[in-house]
Amino acid sequence: MQSNFYNDNATDLAMQYLSKSFEELHQSRSQFLPAIIENPNAHILDLGGGSGRDAKYLGELAAKTHKKDNQIQIIAVEPANELLAIGKKTTHGLKVKWLEDSLPELTHVSEQEISFDLILLSAVWMHIPPSDRDRSMRKLANLLKPGGIIVISLRHGQTEDDYKTRKMFDVCADELKRLATDVGLFTKLETPKEADKLGRNHVSWQTVVLQMPNDNTGAFSFKRHVAINNGKSATHKLALLRVLLRITDGHLDAVIRRETSLFGDRVILPAGLVTLYWWYYYKGLLPTDSDVNNQKNDRLPTEQKLQQAKERIQHWWQAAWLNNNTGSVATDIKNDAKNDELNEVSAGYAISTTHLISSDKIAPKNHAEKIQQKRFFAEANIALPG
Repeated sequence: MQSNFYNDNATDLAMQYLSKSFEELHQSRSQFLPAIIENPNAHILDLGGGSGRDAKYLGELAAKTHKKDNQIQIIAVEPANELLAIGKKTTHGLKVKWLEDSLPELTHVSEQEISFDLILLSAVWMHIPPSDRDRSMRKLANLLKPGGIIVISLRHGQTEDDYKTRKMFDVCADELKRLATDVGLFTKLETPKEADKLGRNHVSWQTVVLQMPNDNTGAFSFKRHVAINNGKSATHKLALLRVLLRITDGHLDAVIRRETSLFGDRVILPAGLVTLYWWYYYKGLLPTDSDVNNQKNDRLPTEQKLQQAKERIQHWWQAAWLNNNTGSVATDIKNDAKNDELNEVSAGYAISTTHLISSDKIAPKNHAEKIQQKRFFAEANIALPG
């Protein structure tokens, strides 16, 4: 999100924002607050905190409700540092933590390793380019607790000046609901368009409330959040889960087939793709010759060997899955291994998941071919949401 306009006009904008109260602007969302505020340990995320109007209201309400027992944590996020400074002054003395961050990354928010009961996006979504909205919704879902709520206000009626100066984009409630459904959220409320409280005739507002189911599918999202965002050292099982979840984010078409078993639903993924992701994320953890007192040790991989290993895997993947020649490829690789531990020549292939062949075309014809194919499959029991 571009914040130059908001930094340059921070004082005037803050006066405009603070001229209206939370109750005036957010009547439709106020019905969801009591259940959240009643929890003395609730976590609330205010994205696009601006002048601090909403964070102040929530902080005062939490303090009034729980007094000395108040443990409600409010994190306010604002990408424009000038507005952020004003927001800090507005919420001074309240339990509000401010971060300079923005969608779709929300890097600093993710570093807090917190899941939220309530996420507010007031006048934020129109600043997110359409190309970033899918990723932004995934990020929001990852930060939400099972049963948690996201409240998004949509600004309609952008002008040419808004497009250029304030870096706004058109928004659509139907698009927002579709993106929410894709990540396991359901729509709890969609209001009709309402007139702008500041009297701008060309502007109207709409509120959409989304919720994470408080059941097994919601738990899956929470576990997914832990696997992706936990900054602590991971076990091998957690590391593998992290890789598999990254693949689901970027390569939905890489699933070879889905199966139902006594142990639940599962998907079959190409082992080559899993290996490449593993190599990409955990290459830095592998020791090299220079890591051991700069002494040569043949049992440790050198940078050259690691690169050659990557190219070998790419070659294997490309030939086996895109050329449909598993038998000959396995034989070639076996023969190559006899001559040299690693292929010294770059294969020159790039990974592609857009032309995967269907599972019925790669069914093994005999026992030998079946054994070879086992080298190309990675099976994992993954709970499928919904």
